[in-house]
Amino acid sequence: MLRINYKFISLTVMLLFVLSGCATAVIVNPADSETMQAANTFAPKEGMAKVYFLGGRFGNAISFPARMSGGAALVVDGNQIGQIDKDDVMVLDVVPNEYNFSWKYPETGNFLTETQGEMKFHRTQLSAGDVLILQAYHYTGAMGFGLIGNAILPPEFRISEVYDRALVMGKRFVKPITCPERICGT
Repeated sequence: MLRINYKFISLTVMLLFVLSGCATAVIVNPADSETMQAANTFAPKEGMAKVYFLGGRFGNAISFPARMSGGAALVVDGNQIGQIDKDDVMVLDVVPNEYNFSWKYPETGNFLTETQGEMKFHRTQLSAGDVLILQAYHYTGAMGFGLIGNAILPPEFRISEVYDRALVMGKRFVKPITCPERICGT
């Protein structure tokens, strides 16, 4: 009788995702000393809200989540504003407003990382003085179980609010590459 080792299949699929992002070149905009100093205090600029975005984990319904090995691009209201590498945190001050935050893998030309997952949004209202920490998570669903598994538990690109400020510390701060005035102000 044929025995299927589902844990092995699951770990193999996760390993393929890790390896598929290892050689990806991520373009980042390193923060200047003023931005780094302000980022460490968690204090937004006057009349603004502060957002931190960090890479996270990927995993599926069976195995534990693993740390993402590559970069991620932050998308705000449909605008890709910048990228982070695996040890970076993007920090930006935003105009108080309601926003849809999401993320995707940086443009790599890699079919697996760019097409496998539905984008989930984190919609939130930010007021002046608010601090929001967001973390990327690629939920791979049950794609290790073929089309049926993929249909039952489809993969998703999730972005979640986290409350542990220690996750931000000890990382390299980066700034958005481009950010519309209606989001980042002047």
